[in-house]
Amino acid sequence: MPETYDLVVYGATVAGVAAAIAGARAGKRILLIQTGSHFGGMTTGGLCHVDKGDESTIGGIAGEFYSGVGQSYGRPAAWSLQPSVAERVLRSMLTEAGPGRIDVVSRQRLDLERGVPQARTIERIVMESGQSYAGRVFLDCSYEGDLLAAAGVRHTIGRESRGTYNEPLAGVTNPGKPPQRKQFFPRQVSPYGRDGRLLAGISDEPLGRPGDADDKVQAYCFRLCVTDCPARRIAFDKPEGFEPEAYELLARWIAHTPDVVTTDWKRFHRELLPARRLPGGSAEVNDGNPASTDYIGANRDYPSGDYRTREGIWQAHVTYTKGYCGSWPTIRACRSHYESTRRASGTTRQNSLPRDTFRRSCTSARAAG
Repeated sequence: MPETYDLVVYGATVAGVAAAIAGARAGKRILLIQTGSHFGGMTTGGLCHVDKGDESTIGGIAGEFYSGVGQSYGRPAAWSLQPSVAERVLRSMLTEAGPGRIDVVSRQRLDLERGVPQARTIERIVMESGQSYAGRVFLDCSYEGDLLAAAGVRHTIGRESRGTYNEPLAGVTNPGKPPQRKQFFPRQVSPYGRDGRLLAGISDEPLGRPGDADDKVQAYCFRLCVTDCPARRIAFDKPEGFEPEAYELLARWIAHTPDVVTTDWKRFHRELLPARRLPGGSAEVNDGNPASTDYIGANRDYPSGDYRTREGIWQAHVTYTKGYCGSWPTIRACRSHYESTRRASGTTRQNSLPRDTFRRSCTSARAAG
């Protein structure tokens, strides 16, 4: 490794990989720092369908990537992709970008307290391990923006007000004008449990006035890659710390969903666990109803949290998602809406984790990306 790199890229998301490739093609020496062990971030971690719009507008390194994925499937380009295929293409692009120009280090996280020892100008960054890397230019291509924050760059977490940059759609939105039907219940239901307390996922914090700023962030979910092929399925195990009460809001949504939806298996499946088909017999799952795979209210401390805080939030999302997808018999036993929940149980068990994307059993599985 050189004493000083031309460009140090922190974060091997797809943006980080593209930046490293562009730098290498420009004849520069590049260091790409992976905080984990996979390339591609969300692009190789479950976000499998591309909201592409007009295909003719996609070019450059992005166009090369989607063309490379397409070649894996015998097509000119692919806009639906399996995580393992996407990562394989990114790795190949990195290798071809410039032999000897890109160094990659894995499982190196920035020291959140002492990661940027210089004032005002970044010359070197320090990892948790004590390893340090020097560069002439640094790019923060992580999702969390830790390098940006450690360097003292001004930033915002949450929503800015409409007045900050004179943006008419910024800030708190008008609750009287819901932007998407799927985010709201079809009719009013009680937000309280039998003990008189608010159900999980419901907050009594004031929403704020339309246009106001706040520090909230959009709910997180895992964009799961699943399969209904029996030979390739890894069943969702019952997670440690599973609490059926966390899904009462979901049960009430099911109970108050019109029969025209719940009696139509395909339509009900689309709203309960919407899965869009992928090549290779897999499918991508996203949220689809007001109490879905989105773990509402559980991520508030993630953006500015330390690594221990974030790991706790990550594992809480793992537990919630496994419970949503795989533990319906246990949930059902704690529900008053037995019939509605019974209809749902067969739907969710149709889909499980595919072996070619998750390397180990579901207990410790980690998506390829």
